[in-house]
Amino acid sequence: MAPVLLQADRLPLFYQAVREQFNQGGTLGSILVVLAGLVALVSLAYFLNRLEQRATAHSEPSDAQRLFRDLVVRLGLNDAQRHLLDAVAKDLRLKNPTVLLLSERAFDRYVQEWAVRQKDRPPLGPAEREQIVSRMRGRLFPGGAGFVSSADWVR
Repeated sequence: MAPVLLQADRLPLFYQAVREQFNQGGTLGSILVVLAGLVALVSLAYFLNRLEQRATAHSEPSDAQRLFRDLVVRLGLNDAQRHLLDAVAKDLRLKNPTVLLLSERAFDRYVQEWAVRQKDRPPLGPAEREQIVSRMRGRLFPGGAGFVSSADWVR
C-alpha cells in the first residue's frame, strides 16, 4: 500500500485537489452542480435523438408520379405529348411511369399495349395519335430507329 501513497504524492496539483475534494466529501452546492451537469448532458442527448428521429420521419418517400411529371416537364414535351404519356401511364397502371422514358423498346412496348386497349375508345384519332407519338419519340430518343406504326401495333 505504501507505493500507492508515494505515487499519490507525485500527482499533478489538479488531481491532488480532486482527490482531496472526494476525501472531504462534497458540499450540497457541488453535488447540485454535478447533478445539473448530468441532467444537462442527458437532456442534450435526448434533444439530439428527437431531432434525428424527426428528420428521418419527415423524409419523403420516393414519389414515382412526381418524378415522372418533373421529367416530362423538363424534357420540354408539349401539352398533347404530356397528356398522352400521362394517359398511357394511368391506363396501364404503371407503378413507376418513368419506365416509359428509359428506352425506346420500353416506350414502344407500353405505347403499343396502350394503343391496343384504346381500339374501342380512342381519345385521339389514329393519325393524330401516331403523329404525336412519333414526335414525342423523336424528342425522347433522338437518333432512334423510328416509331413503329399503328398498323404494326395490332399484330
